[in-house]
Amino acid sequence: MRSNTMSSEEVGSQNGSKLSHETPSPSTKLLSGLQARQTIQTPHLMVPSIPENLGIVKTALNDIEDAMANGTLKPLPPDLAARLKKAAEGDANATSGIDTVQVWWHKLKEMTKFYFFGVVALGREHRIRAKETRRRLRESESQGIKGVQEWRHNDFLQTYRIDLMRLVPFVSIILILEEVLPLIILYAPFLLPSTCKLPSQAKRIDELADRKRWDALVSLGNLIKTRDGVSGARSSAATPLGQERTATETQLEGLPEGSLPLLCRLLGLAPYGPSLYIRSRLRSTLATLSEEDSYFRSTSSPATSGSSADPVSHLSLSELRLILRRRGFPTSPLSLPQLRDNLTWWLSHPEDQTEKRLAALVALARSSTRVPGGPPPSSRTL
Repeated sequence: MRSNTMSSEEVGSQNGSKLSHETPSPSTKLLSGLQARQTIQTPHLMVPSIPENLGIVKTALNDIEDAMANGTLKPLPPDLAARLKKAAEGDANATSGIDTVQVWWHKLKEMTKFYFFGVVALGREHRIRAKETRRRLRESESQGIKGVQEWRHNDFLQTYRIDLMRLVPFVSIILILEEVLPLIILYAPFLLPSTCKLPSQAKRIDELADRKRWDALVSLGNLIKTRDGVSGARSSAATPLGQERTATETQLEGLPEGSLPLLCRLLGLAPYGPSLYIRSRLRSTLATLSEEDSYFRSTSSPATSGSSADPVSHLSLSELRLILRRRGFPTSPLSLPQLRDNLTWWLSHPEDQTEKRLAALVALARSSTRVPGGPPPSSRTL
């Protein structure tokens, strides 16, 4: 008769078997995570809202009020704020002309301090941080580590270099033509360093850029849709992810006339110059995006070890918006899960050997023409 008591070796064997079934390896986690996200066949797209235009002065004042409310700028002194509140409630004798001067002086002083410390941060804190970041990147490269944390390091260095190029014209404007600063914020936001943007300013800049990106995306989709309709090769129905397309369609030279400027607007490039020069810049940008995509496929970074093997899940909402905007996605109305799905869709899309990520960008433009609530049918070419 067999004994009901198992030996220690048998118990250990069974426990080990259970652990082997219950604890998947990191590669298994990555595969299951990608498979779960790859179920979407088309990206999530919504029509971005158009920011309300209140005028230059009103918009600038609202930016300052919002900054004082959220703590970016120092709020008004309590006694002055109390008198202004009484005046707003109908007490005409609560404030005087001196209070109005104090309010304007407080706002001017706080904005001056904000810009001053923003410039100082670039010259001091960010310079020290950039030096340390370069050292960490060299260590990661020597160890063959490439993941989300390394992308964050590279992105900070890229932002720091751009801010340094913007610093001289920005300081010159502050010292010489400070009164035109609200105009620059509204019409030339690319001149502002990242450390000198109020939160509401940064949000409005992103919303305006999203709307322009959406318009360019739909226009490109309509051009491709027209070409498809004329050639009779494809219908306006959704195309399954990964379906093969003709070679000329995934080449810049095979796109419809007028597509190059729209691609430049999607990828944040200036659409000026000869076509040969524009194609060269587009190929360079697409290759850069392809290289950047490799950071979100790797699991060798310490930032992604120990919790989840899917690098996309480690990206924050602001990081996902930044990454997707660089790839032509409007992102303002979308939620965090939708943004993650969009990035996974982009990463899973086939990549051309020469044009790199152009096929995914063309598929994104096609999807924009099928979004509910988009442009009216009269503005589309059917």
